[in-house]
Amino acid sequence: MPNEKFDKEAFLEITKVADKSKLAYVLSFGSTEKPKEQHAHMYVDFRGKDNVRLRITYHNFGGDEEDTSAPYMEDCAQWLSGFIKEEEISAEINAGYDFDESFSLVIALPFPLLTAKEDLAGSQVTGIRIQLPRRMNIKTAILQRGKDETSLYLDTKIKLKLKEFDLDRSYAVD
Repeated sequence: MPNEKFDKEAFLEITKVADKSKLAYVLSFGSTEKPKEQHAHMYVDFRGKDNVRLRITYHNFGGDEEDTSAPYMEDCAQWLSGFIKEEEISAEINAGYDFDESFSLVIALPFPLLTAKEDLAGSQVTGIRIQLPRRMNIKTAILQRGKDETSLYLDTKIKLKLKEFDLDRSYAVD
């Protein structure tokens, strides 16, 4: 997002950053609903010449974050929206799903990589990238088979009103 659309001074003041000369910041947020089971990280990066880069990642595994004051994981996106001078922003959503070994694939993964290159001999293909029909508005779909689970990764871009973001809600893609 363009630098002028983000209130950097207010962000630095509210977060009580001691070293205001740093160009990138990482904040952690614990969950009020599932403490020690879920958490979020927020990356605010001012290294770009003309843009600030923002990223929030939510995790469904344990973390040491045990917040005693707001904002929490569940509302950190709305909190971040307080520094953004636009109602709606372009956002990229990345989602990952893990299925246990009972999930069966149509394609048997892994399978051997057949190649004449000696340095690739013995390689296994453990995943595939799927180009979905344009109407689905999914930029990338990757299916990966691990030892005990299968993972599905999806990427898409949407317009998002960050003030109204709800982690438990489904978002239609553009």
